[in-house]
Order: sequence, then structure tokens, then C-alpha cells
Amino acid sequence: MSQELTLLVVVELLFPLALGLLWLGIKRQFERRDRKDEQIAELLARQEVKKDEMISERFARIQSTLCDVKVKVDQIVVSMHEKVPFDYCNHKEEEYRDSLKDFDIRLRQGGI
Repeated sequence: MSQELTLLVVVELLFPLALGLLWLGIKRQFERRDRKDEQIAELLARQEVKKDEMISERFARIQSTLCDVKVKVDQIVVSMHEKVPFDYCNHKEEEYRDSLKDFDIRLRQGGI
């Protein structure tokens, strides 16, 4: 009877003890995974913030470059029109047409 009692006590004590140890081991594994998941989420959030900062910085640089180019082109246009009036090209075209017309008339008359 003492062996049966010892066996019964061992089974009654070892089974819950083994289950408890198994439960603690599984719980520990899940806690480790949770910590790793939190670290991964934190690193991903940092990476997302960095990416957004880089995108906004590059966009600002491109925007400022475009603004600088626009200002420079506007300055060139203004300086060109200060040097050459708007109707300069029209007058030049009329002069060329008149000279060609004169040349055509002289050719038709037979003398250059």
C-alpha cells in the first residue's frame, strides 16, 4: 500500500507540477515573442517616421529648386524685354518680308 500511496502522491503532485512548468515555459515564450513584436513595431514606426522626414525634405528641396528656377526664368524674361521690346520680332519679320518683296520685284524685272 505504501508504494501505491507513493505512486498516487507522485502522480497527483507531478502531473499538476509538470503542467505548471509547461504553462510557465509557454507563457515565457509568448512574452519573448511579444517583446520582439513590440521591438519590431517600434523599429517599423521609426523607419516610417524617417521615411516621411526624408520625403518631406526632398520635396522641400525640389520645391525650392523649382521656385529658384521660376524666379530665374522670370528675371531672364524681364531682362530680355528690357533689352528688346515685345514688337521687335514683328518689325524684323516685316523688314525681311519687305526686303524679299523688293528682291522678288527686281528679279521679275530682269535686273538685280
